[in-house]
Amino acid sequence: MKIEASGHIIIVGDFNPSDTIQIIAEIVYDRRNDGQEPQIVCCFRGNDNNPLDKFKDELRGAIVRYSQVGDSGFTQKVFTDVSAREAEHIYVMCNNDITAIGVIGALSRLRTKARVALILREQSSAELVPETNLLLRLIPPMQAKIAVREMEDPGTGAALAELSDVQSGETIFTLKIPFPPHTSVGHETSFGKIRKIFEEIFGSRAILIGFSDPGGKPNIRPREEARVLEGARLLYISDRDLTAEDEGTFRKASLKIF
Repeated sequence: MKIEASGHIIIVGDFNPSDTIQIIAEIVYDRRNDGQEPQIVCCFRGNDNNPLDKFKDELRGAIVRYSQVGDSGFTQKVFTDVSAREAEHIYVMCNNDITAIGVIGALSRLRTKARVALILREQSSAELVPETNLLLRLIPPMQAKIAVREMEDPGTGAALAELSDVQSGETIFTLKIPFPPHTSVGHETSFGKIRKIFEEIFGSRAILIGFSDPGGKPNIRPREEARVLEGARLLYISDRDLTAEDEGTFRKASLKIF
């Protein structure tokens, strides 16, 4: 049965009682923090029944719809049945990276406009991911890196984990840098100009630590003259995400620098 949806979030691949539930809980908390109720659709293989039924308490009352992957695997019909073409975000999580990369290949044929996160099990698998037309983000394994940081500099591992957890204290968030449709100076500015506006508006409410470029690569503590291109996002630390009203105020003030 096809799930009719638009602007929703899909989690596709293999169900993992720890990882999958954690991802869902983070999505629910983050969206509700923004005043939204998330639309989530899960699509797993190897489960005769909905595995999420056993985790209703962990889902915090969120309604998560479920679609079973049949014996034929991740076919075009599977993605059509969960309205993948109309989705906002798609998370790909599999027990092995080769399967996950195959899912990416199938998604690329669908020509969805969704942002896609491929969560890797091994860092070396990133080299195997082919070029696609997807808005793809590769999410590397983090636990090993966090463990090493904690061992080498006690406290840093726990801090990194907390900054990644939207449900716990201070967290890293991003804010899209607004650019006008057409500017005589080109579609770029300097970090120093954007930083000044951000700090004037938000003060101690948020700590600006840098920006990510249009491809998602972070630039932490950049120089004042660092070039910020259209499509970049500011990286900041706060105890909560900025509201839509906050973003509107920042957008209005930022456009004055062009």
